[in-house]
Amino acid sequence: MASGDRWRASNISLDGPVKRVPTLSFSPCATKLAIGNGTTVQIWDVNPPKMLFTCNGHRGDVDDLFWSPDGTVLLSTSNCGEILCWDPRIGAQLGRPLEGRSKWVGNLAWRPCHLEAPCRRFACARANAGTSVFDVMSLTPAKHLAGQNHMVTCLRWSGENFIVAGCDDGWIMVWDSTFELTRTLQGHSQKVNSIELTTDFALRFGPYGGGEWATPEEMRAVAQRTFNMRKGDREEMMVSSSADGTIGLWIVRRNALINRIRAHDTPRAQIAFSPNGDLVASCCKDSIKVLNAANGSCVAVWKPNSGKISHIRWSPDGRFLLSVGDADSFVKIWDYNKQQLMAKVACGTKIRVVDWSPGGLVIAVGNNDGFTLFTAR
Repeated sequence: MASGDRWRASNISLDGPVKRVPTLSFSPCATKLAIGNGTTVQIWDVNPPKMLFTCNGHRGDVDDLFWSPDGTVLLSTSNCGEILCWDPRIGAQLGRPLEGRSKWVGNLAWRPCHLEAPCRRFACARANAGTSVFDVMSLTPAKHLAGQNHMVTCLRWSGENFIVAGCDDGWIMVWDSTFELTRTLQGHSQKVNSIELTTDFALRFGPYGGGEWATPEEMRAVAQRTFNMRKGDREEMMVSSSADGTIGLWIVRRNALINRIRAHDTPRAQIAFSPNGDLVASCCKDSIKVLNAANGSCVAVWKPNSGKISHIRWSPDGRFLLSVGDADSFVKIWDYNKQQLMAKVACGTKIRVVDWSPGGLVIAVGNNDGFTLFTAR
């Protein structure tokens, strides 16, 4: 990890009338970056930065991107409620757009690679259509998840094969591997803003970094080893943040609320598990708190002095945490072990989105002028 003056910046200005980048995401293998730019999806090589494909097909502006854990499929959503499926290897659209009555897609969640390789199924929550599981080859619902009475605000497909959905009434719905509603977790009194899992890092990046494979069976086995290593001997945990100002720590399989914490005096705290699942970072207003995931105790507090904090991300090795202020043009990188600010990197204009590559050496920042790749020298 480099100090603040040793990050090499590659500033990418985009052609066309729309410059801003509201969403971007590294591929699981860390060699590619997908960005949303107006109604298009662009796929870039990371090192050196080079645009590979411009993918057209959306009627509305692209607002989110979801790589499959095996890296073979990219899903994009727009503010018109469309979901498009792309082959990132050739920049081609796969199948027809998934459209519906709702203009709001609450979230998507891929089935983990260690449960299914190649990756084919994902769960999708829509405002007026509930939550369904789709097959990526046909983009038709394979299963509608029954029992949902309120709008889903966040969604995860856990490594233990549960689909977990936070709702606007404060409840958390849990469906099992047969897609039957098995439990409703109650611990919040208002809308659930976000859900994170201790195994999120392993689930997002699937088999990459865990070894070589030549067949789908070998890919699944490598992804299973990666998941087992990240999970360890403990049960998979979940953290939820709510508009009631609380954070909940759960063990989903046992329907157990371990701890309910009032970490911030605000309804919109962001949360993120460290890659090893030992720590939970939360941010809101002007402070970042780091909590012990086992007991909920606060182990660190940082105040970046940049107004309301809009983004936090852990480095893949769990040693560093980056933060971005709501009206900020700087990325600040905090050293958890030393409990201090390690780097402050200028990005030019207001930052809209940020991601840290799974390899750990590249940070991507989307702003009003395009995007910037910061590489540690």
